Amino acid sequence: MADLCGVDRRGESDPRLTGLLLVLAFGVTPLAVAAWGSPPLVAAGIVTPVVTLLCAFAFGQDLRLRRTTRHLLSERILLTALENRLEELSSLLDAGRAMNSVLELSEVLRRILDNALDLLAASDGSVLLADEPGVLRAVCVRGNDAASDSVVRVGEGIAGRVAANREPLLVEGGRRDSAMSVPLVHRGVLLGVLNVNAEPGRTFDGYDLRALSLFGEHAASSIANARLYESERANAIALAHRAYHDPLTDLGNRALFSDSLSSALGAERLRPLAVVLLDLDDFKKANDTLGYLGGDQLLCRVAERLSACLGPGDVAARFGGDEFAVLLEDVPSADEALRTGERLRLALSGPIAFGERTVNVKASMGVAVAQPGAASADEVLRNADVAMYIAKGQGKGCARLFEPAMHTALLERLELEAQLEVA
Repeated sequence: MADLCGVDRRGESDPRLTGLLLVLAFGVTPLAVAAWGSPPLVAAGIVTPVVTLLCAFAFGQDLRLRRTTRHLLSERILLTALENRLEELSSLLDAGRAMNSVLELSEVLRRILDNALDLLAASDGSVLLADEPGVLRAVCVRGNDAASDSVVRVGEGIAGRVAANREPLLVEGGRRDSAMSVPLVHRGVLLGVLNVNAEPGRTFDGYDLRALSLFGEHAASSIANARLYESERANAIALAHRAYHDPLTDLGNRALFSDSLSSALGAERLRPLAVVLLDLDDFKKANDTLGYLGGDQLLCRVAERLSACLGPGDVAARFGGDEFAVLLEDVPSADEALRTGERLRLALSGPIAFGERTVNVKASMGVAVAQPGAASADEVLRNADVAMYIAKGQGKGCARLFEPAMHTALLERLELEAQLEVA
């Protein structure tokens, strides 16, 4: 910049240089005539061309230097504009990095507004999103808390007109000195509107509006990315939920129950845990009476009653059909586990009304108790299933606590039934 200033100073001295050349030209002429003593016509024929050449040279030098000065001044203006443009792009790049470094939509909106206010040295502003057709809602506000959650219809007000026209708008006068509003558009889809208000006494210009418009393009891209992330995360959560929950009752399924049981058996704990396996008695009769839709409603009612009996840390699941399971992670003793199973059985028992019909619900339960690390999840579930099988064989509608002898007796019974079938 110092060299440019020096060129400017040289350009300012050009008139003095031209004047000096003219003085020399016209001053030398009389002296030359006097010295040579030539007649006037001879002097005029000799000196006049010399003076003309000197004047032409002086004017040529003056014009050349003026052109050079104008070119250098133009380059200086262009250089300043380029420096401002680079500074603007650098600020936009920093703002883009800040916005894209997070994926939560609320945090993205906050950073968009903060960076916009910093970029333009503005006092306050707001971000409005077009979550519903024809409606803008303020979701992020700075400096005017009353504007939070405010609703603007597309086509009404400044923000509404900007959303309708999808063109940036520079506002001057009115209650504030100056304000700007730009649309947030991503791939042809209107996402919302960004508003900023100038500090008192300051006026935005076209350069500021262009900068905010360019910033708005980056902001719209960040909002679209955040929404895509939220959508994908919601889909992943929904898929995980479906993978580990029963679609009918929304209780956990066998996979979730097995994982929970395995984790509980592997944890360090002082007291044992228990598994209660239950099966609805005569569910086929109720299903035939109510129909498949009524049978599904009955299972949902049973799941609701079962969930209402759970304590903190307990897990309920539907294994399929009319079979349910409950994990009790902290039981003082085997007797207490059996009493808990009885309470569950009583809570499930009782009539359930379906319009003009009433269905009495009963369940057979098997209870298995295990110390952490003493058995696998499959072994505990097998023991609870054996106890439930014994309960059904003893008249249904009761709960039985697993004992090792039950497994031996069941194996003997199965072997006897197999022999009888062969015979």
